[in-house]
Amino acid sequence: MLVVGLALLAGVVVVAWRRVLVKVGPDRALVRTGRGGACCFLDGTAVVLPLVHNHLWISLQPVSLTVGRRGDDALFSRDCVRLDARVEFVFQVPANRAAVLAAACCLGPRGMAAGALAELLQDKLECCVRSAAAQQYAHVLLAAPAELARAAAAELGEEDRSWLALRGAQALHLDLPAADTLPPEPINRKTLEIIATREREGNLRLPPNADSDGATSPDGRCRP
Repeated sequence: MLVVGLALLAGVVVVAWRRVLVKVGPDRALVRTGRGGACCFLDGTAVVLPLVHNHLWISLQPVSLTVGRRGDDALFSRDCVRLDARVEFVFQVPANRAAVLAAACCLGPRGMAAGALAELLQDKLECCVRSAAAQQYAHVLLAAPAELARAAAAELGEEDRSWLALRGAQALHLDLPAADTLPPEPINRKTLEIIATREREGNLRLPPNADSDGATSPDGRCRP
């Protein structure tokens, strides 16, 4: 009986110990709070005691966020030309303790949710893409779509990068909108004229910083 009792006790101890041990894989980090303060585990095994500790996971995998604008909601270039665009940004929480703890403060229990970063950054990314397009002429952006992604990435600034690293940005699509997606309003006049010219000639000719009537705008502002 004594042997059986010891065996049962040993089994209970093993099961209980395994329940409080949490393994940390290479694609996520564990943040433990409670007794002993906030601790970050990037690998190995962590002890999480019920009623003593809380814990949450932070994904270390790259996350892709896309900004897409088209038709009547397309971007405006500096010379008032609408452009359809899709720009992809790739972010990742760096695998260091300071970044993971900061990410836990910003994301909370949604640290593993794919949509958490989108909710946090989507509006800002859209503003950055719009601002980047508005600072450059359409013929430059159409000739070098990567310039839009580079400029949008520069617009992000450094405030988010204390815990979130930008791994890359690329323009997946950049072109003039289809004519039937734009209402014939004064603000769309120049874009529609360029589209018509493109369809007639089979190519695109955009004079640098020129209005639709051929006059040059020295400040690059839109003049419907």
